[in-house]
Amino acid sequence: MASLQRTAGTWASALLLVTWGCDGRTILEHDGSAAAGPDDPSSSGTPAGSAGQGGGPNAPSGACSAGEARCNGSFRRETCAEDGAWIETDFVCARTVAVDDDLGSYCVTKANGAYRCWGSSESGDAVDAPPLPDGIYRRVQLTRSGLIGLTEDGRLRAAEFTIPESPSQVVAFRQTNMWGDVGVCSLQSDGAFGMFLYDPREPDGPSTRAQPVEGGPFSRVYCAWEGMYAAVRADGTVMSNYATAPPGNDFAELALSIGIFCGLRTDGTISCHRPPADGVSILTVGPDLPAFPPGRYRSITATAGAVCAIDEQDALVCKRYDGRDMPIPPARYVFAEGGYNVLCAVRADGSTACFRHGGAGSLDLENVSDFAPVEPPLDPGW
Repeated sequence: MASLQRTAGTWASALLLVTWGCDGRTILEHDGSAAAGPDDPSSSGTPAGSAGQGGGPNAPSGACSAGEARCNGSFRRETCAEDGAWIETDFVCARTVAVDDDLGSYCVTKANGAYRCWGSSESGDAVDAPPLPDGIYRRVQLTRSGLIGLTEDGRLRAAEFTIPESPSQVVAFRQTNMWGDVGVCSLQSDGAFGMFLYDPREPDGPSTRAQPVEGGPFSRVYCAWEGMYAAVRADGTVMSNYATAPPGNDFAELALSIGIFCGLRTDGTISCHRPPADGVSILTVGPDLPAFPPGRYRSITATAGAVCAIDEQDALVCKRYDGRDMPIPPARYVFAEGGYNVLCAVRADGSTACFRHGGAGSLDLENVSDFAPVEPPLDPGW
């Protein structure tokens, strides 16, 4: 079986991935103190990240079972008392998680704009990363070129370089390695697919260029290392630069990484196929593909080894590229994002969880082992 391994040169940035100890070196928590927050109606219901919607209110009103927990419309956690009444707490629910597709660093952003990140970048460990400009952020990602965030008013901001203003508000973004450059892919409110490329290694100084993607308007946009991109158009058809787009006009979301391309249709079903490896490497994997159990699914995402989906019962179901089950601890999940060998998710009670599988940097599927919780865990308090 041939394998694809990130090596020196184009893939040198992968060598920066470090093993994180139990002390959990993190960015000191950004407290999110500014005008907007969990009680601001503009905080909820916005697309966040390339993988789907962020977390938010997730339970109907009414009687409950003692010990049950949920997030209410103000993004505060409520717990169920012995008498069946909901009691609001001070816990602010997480809105999104962001996983870097190049390094596997990960961030949690809460509904009040507070964020916390784990991992490393070219600047060093997360705890040493320069902070983002002041603002309320609804999604923050730690990349090999530092922190990037999407503000509440739809602006992209980077801590270590400048991203040009978009003609219209940005509603979702993801950064990854695009042909060796820092690539920031964004979906704008008018359906445009923006792609900003930044090369910090030029002899005469960093270079920047914009490379908009034609063929919209789009409802979802996706970028994955190295230089792969795809999108769902507003009419439900799919555009892709590296794999033959599946036929049909009923697509809601996509999940893609090197070696896999899956689509979630509007009827809640999922289909996966293996894209050609031309221009990347000769890639041979097993004959099987992920096949999800019958039922309706509402979001989908991928790592470099697994595809994961959330079903209508809020279960998170993961499959290895060859279809083998990769179990996730049972809980109610409302949002998930995968990248590299990491999967992070927001639970229905507003807490977060991250998992890592073996086989990072290689697509020899026998090296892709089951998911295990990351250390340190994100709880308590996050």
